[in-house]
Amino acid sequence: MAVVLTAALLGGLLTAAALERSGDGEPDRTFAAELPRATALGEDVLEPAQQPAPRPAPSAKPRGSAALPKPAKEPPAPSRLRIPAANLSMPVRAMGVDKRGEMALPRRTTAVSWYRYGPGPFEAGATVLAGHVDTEEDGIGPLARVAGLRKGDRIVVDSGRRRVVYRITSVTRVAQRDLDTAALFSRTGPPRLHVVTCGGRYRPERGYEDNVVVAARPVERG
Repeated sequence: MAVVLTAALLGGLLTAAALERSGDGEPDRTFAAELPRATALGEDVLEPAQQPAPRPAPSAKPRGSAALPKPAKEPPAPSRLRIPAANLSMPVRAMGVDKRGEMALPRRTTAVSWYRYGPGPFEAGATVLAGHVDTEEDGIGPLARVAGLRKGDRIVVDSGRRRVVYRITSVTRVAQRDLDTAALFSRTGPPRLHVVTCGGRYRPERGYEDNVVVAARPVERG
């Protein structure tokens, strides 16, 4: 079953929507069931002292071209996501928004997108990487394994010949209705990484109920 993780500008929710599939419906299924569902993102994601300007936030349409921030420039864009504890190594594609005004994602589960209108790994604020947990074409993808990560696990983001090493500070499964997209896509505060995919129970008529958000802070730059 193909699942579309969408993110757009200026408010709303990070959602999962099932693409239409021919034939009979399939049973409900669940990803990240080992993670208890939280009602909010952790304190490591939230930056309560910050008052960020309007930023990309999933599932609302941009209000005209003026609402679209300029792409982040140098230093180089992230090119690969590596998470040794999950045996995960995936190319990162710098992507913006699609024709619907939603965050563009790779079609396959084998790559993730970096929201290029937000911060990069060497800048202040949250670098957001996102991708599909599964698709009809690929089945279950590598991002299904991130729910098993633990605090302190390493994440490496390569940017050309440079890299940033992060340590995970939290892994949270949060209902889409409770997702704080302002914090998730924040452009202010200390540099940090948010890796996002779908999770929770899958309903054929609505898609996944939750999102899994991995938050990490940089510990080494090279």
